[in-house]
Amino acid sequence: MAESSYTIELSKSSRSGCKGICKQKINKGELRICKLTARDDAFNLTSYYHPACFKLPRAYATGASKMSIEDFVSDVLEDATGGDILPVRQNEIVAALEKAGATSGKKTKGDSSGGGGNEGSAMAKIKAEYQKEKEAMENGKVPDAKKAKTVPSQQLEAYEIYKGMKNDDLKDVLRWNKQVLKGSKDFMVLKCIDGHIHGRLSRCELCGGTLKMTEDGTKVVCGGSFDEDTQQRLPCSFESTPEKAPRWKPWHEIEPSEEEMEEMDKLIEQYKEAGGAPAGKSEGGVGPEAEEKLAKAIAGIPWDLTGIAGIKEAVKELLKVLKDTKPALDFPETPREAKTKIASILQMNRDKSPSEIIPVFIKEFGFAEEKKQKAEKKESAIAAQVECAANAKIVSVLGELADLYFKEGNRNAGMTYKKACAAICKVSFEIDGSNAKGLGKGKTKVEGIGKGTADKIHEFVTTGTMQKLEEKRGDAA
Repeated sequence: MAESSYTIELSKSSRSGCKGICKQKINKGELRICKLTARDDAFNLTSYYHPACFKLPRAYATGASKMSIEDFVSDVLEDATGGDILPVRQNEIVAALEKAGATSGKKTKGDSSGGGGNEGSAMAKIKAEYQKEKEAMENGKVPDAKKAKTVPSQQLEAYEIYKGMKNDDLKDVLRWNKQVLKGSKDFMVLKCIDGHIHGRLSRCELCGGTLKMTEDGTKVVCGGSFDEDTQQRLPCSFESTPEKAPRWKPWHEIEPSEEEMEEMDKLIEQYKEAGGAPAGKSEGGVGPEAEEKLAKAIAGIPWDLTGIAGIKEAVKELLKVLKDTKPALDFPETPREAKTKIASILQMNRDKSPSEIIPVFIKEFGFAEEKKQKAEKKESAIAAQVECAANAKIVSVLGELADLYFKEGNRNAGMTYKKACAAICKVSFEIDGSNAKGLGKGKTKVEGIGKGTADKIHEFVTTGTMQKLEEKRGDAA
């Protein structure tokens, strides 16, 4: 089934037409809701709506994920501007959606709250087992501890805690633990049970995005991350079972203190800024002390940025001193590239002193050891997802290629490689030169991998490099 994402933005022109009730043009500068549907053929469908013409999607209007319009706007709708629209104009958007109507689908008989879930859902199983044990106790029967249960005792104990809570109380618990609020009461109870047993869902170790449980309670997936440079949401291939999903502890049953809330916010920001699991401290430390150490190392070098000759001299001395100073900055590999990049930075910052230029260098180049640690953590996170650990590196390079395509505005190519990442995660055998091309054709074809992608995988497993990835890295540099 195709998945859709929803964003709110300002129309960039007057060419798009509303697919909702009015069917009129959306004027430049007007608010519009964008529905992006990723299809299996790697081509995406994009539809635009006036907020007053947009009806709540059936997925959020019925069933286990049923929610209010307010929750849809705050928890599902993404701000394409990065914060200029939401939450500033949230009340205006909610009012417009209420005018459009609460649902785009017909209400089915018995579907009054979305609660209970399907018969085979995790929540339905917990309810059934709980009722069974309750009836046994009422009849004077002690449950047989040796008898196999469909639901672990921990889940039943947690269900006892959360089942009687009102929706607002459940939202408070989820909010205290920085978890996604959306869904029916049963879905919120299920998420509280999961957190109570395993801990808070952390941020995605691959991209820093928000992890969330699927409606049936069987998977944890990532909603992707927002790229500030391109002002768009980048999808993520992360998928895990609830038991194996990355967690933070403790789970807060009562409202945490301000200090605890600040610590949680700080941890989330670290993941967002790092674009995944942040690296630990590099050799010599990364922070104010590292900045101070580098500034002290270059304090005595010639510094005259008023002319070309002075900049050339400064570049030569900076590179010589900083290459031997720990923690080491991650300069380009070749001296020529490094000199060109440093010279460009100095030309744009002629008014800065040596100590003032160091933060610019840190932001531009980063620290080599820190990047190495981050890469290792990402590899470890990918290895935990793939069925065959030997394929983790393939997922890593295809994921990087996908992100580079997204950042240059080619969503179709980006989605192609994201789907390939998800497909490779489920391959149980090691992919090598003898079977890589077969992933994209014939009887051995793997769904989600085409011939072109299979050829790139073959290139990588046989040579250790991928020409297209190197090209995109160069374009992005």
